[in-house]
Amino acid sequence: MTRPLPSPLAPVGHRRDGRPIYPILGGAPNDPVEPIEPVEPLTQAVSADDLARLLTREKTQGGRAAVKKLLGDLGLDTPEALGAFVTTKREADQAALSEVERREQAAAELERQASSALPTRRSANGQRSVVLC
Repeated sequence: MTRPLPSPLAPVGHRRDGRPIYPILGGAPNDPVEPIEPVEPLTQAVSADDLARLLTREKTQGGRAAVKKLLGDLGLDTPEALGAFVTTKREADQAALSEVERREQAAAELERQASSALPTRRSANGQRSVVLC
């Protein structure tokens, strides 16, 4: 079976962005075409427990790899060094705040704690209200 090869200088089509698609060269026009025998796909039954265990292991390994990459990007050796760095940074930020800013943050934190501690109830229309006694 012989078929003519397309001209190597003429594009066989164009991509969506307009760039031409040229033919791949190197084949002989009279090469015999050998039929490819179909291969059955490999199937292996995996139980749900085994699959869950494998996925959990993959997730754990991915998490460890991400932490290791983050530590490397930050120039730190261990997760403990990262914890010490974050603690030092928070203390430095807190020391840099003025007295007024510290008081404002403390008041906001007290308001958040007080609002979460107040008993609430839902009315018939689904709205929440604070119960004051």
